[in-house]
Amino acid sequence: MAAEVTNPGATNPGTPPARSLSTTRWLRGKPGIWAYTLRGWILVFSLVLAFHDTFTRVLELGFIGFEHDILLVLLMAAVLFMGLDRTRARALDIHDREVDYIIGCMALIIAITVKAQLLPRFVEWDALLRLDILAILLFVFGASGLLYGMRSTLHFGPGWALLFLYNPPVHLIVSTLLGGGWWGTAMANTLGLALAVSVALHRDLVQKIYFGALVLVVGMLLATVMWLLHPPPFSLTHMPGIVATVLIVYNTSRGNPGQWSFLRWRIPTVKDARLATILVLIAAVVLAVNPVPRSPWSPALLPEGPAAPSTPGVSVPPNWEVAGYREYEWASRYFGPGSSLVRQELTSRQYNPDWDQSGLVRTVVVDTLLATDYYQARAFGDETLYSTLTGRRSESRTVDLGYGISGRVYTVLDESDFLTYTKLVFSWTREDNVVENISVIAVDDHRPEARFPQLAPSLVLMLTQVFTILLRGNAVTVDTQTEYKDMDLVTTAARDIVGWQMERDMGERDQ
Repeated sequence: MAAEVTNPGATNPGTPPARSLSTTRWLRGKPGIWAYTLRGWILVFSLVLAFHDTFTRVLELGFIGFEHDILLVLLMAAVLFMGLDRTRARALDIHDREVDYIIGCMALIIAITVKAQLLPRFVEWDALLRLDILAILLFVFGASGLLYGMRSTLHFGPGWALLFLYNPPVHLIVSTLLGGGWWGTAMANTLGLALAVSVALHRDLVQKIYFGALVLVVGMLLATVMWLLHPPPFSLTHMPGIVATVLIVYNTSRGNPGQWSFLRWRIPTVKDARLATILVLIAAVVLAVNPVPRSPWSPALLPEGPAAPSTPGVSVPPNWEVAGYREYEWASRYFGPGSSLVRQELTSRQYNPDWDQSGLVRTVVVDTLLATDYYQARAFGDETLYSTLTGRRSESRTVDLGYGISGRVYTVLDESDFLTYTKLVFSWTREDNVVENISVIAVDDHRPEARFPQLAPSLVLMLTQVFTILLRGNAVTVDTQTEYKDMDLVTTAARDIVGWQMERDMGERDQ
């Protein structure tokens, strides 16, 4: 009787022996494995094709931390996928293919719009907004809905929501509020992974919060120890979060072995994905022919400058004198520990009739930012820290400052004070690849009491400006009828500064 129960086919020679349960699952799962693998490779190929320029820049700049946002997204996505994949509830094989095409195609169209239209418009804000990452997420979401079905894609809905909500602007705000620099960025990365663990866990709300907080606390301790022992390179800002996540995930998997098993193969609910594949490849080609614009702040474009100065600011050329000096203590919070931001008011020692017709000598302000954290210096570059952030900017003009240094000149129309500022910006690298950004500013009010734009960091003001441009268009910040009245003034001052720094550096090296 026992033999008949374990192998009913033995009592009937015409009945084939029953297969074991594991063999039956393997035979049923084999088509699913091939389907998932093939569609996965199509998705990866399309993603690389569509955003090859972004991934190329990741390889170029990843070691200086500029592209750590994409790595954080990948880490969070891996945690979310492994956790949510095991907690997916069984669902009936009921499918509406029309919904897949509607939602999937809309996501692809939005991704194309973001890359082709918004990225060129926000090129000055690329490090702050990282719209290319938003386009990548939209593309993957839409392609996944087309290839695997929107029903399967939305099973990971909490994960998609977290990836879209904990975006680069939020990450940057968190890191800045936590002190900036390496430690602040490491904690912002750890917070992202802690949220991913909380969302991915198949536990009740209290346990989700508990394990997420545990990841955050362990990551904070590791980041603090690493920072106190020796300030690590910026490329290791993910390490505390990764270690904390692995430790906590291993601890949770001991009580629930199936929680974090990687990938449970299943037969796709979408049987025919040929048309979907064609649509995804077409969208990938359209995205590929619209490259991400490169900002002039790209490290590959920064020339090598003189040696780092002994005191913050620039050495004053002989034909200029210092009329004012101010150092901003909050610079280290925004640009990394050891950074400095100095404002110097320089007044010309000689009267120049080309700069003023009434006999007044002109004054310019020189703002010098020496940033140890290149990524945050890039995010808070140019106008983002000035009181004239909401003013109208003109197109930039490139000027030669000598010694292989080039500057960008543009004007800012401040409609609240009815003043126009002419600003020349140039950057170079100092010792140990520290970036120095120098801004020379003149105002069309020539009187000694003229009001220059103030350095006033405000995350709220920056985000307000971004949303204004997004809703009303770039025209609200562009001045198309500008006159570069003080272009010669700021160009002369910048050339004097560059020449004096370079000559002093060469003289010190000769000695």
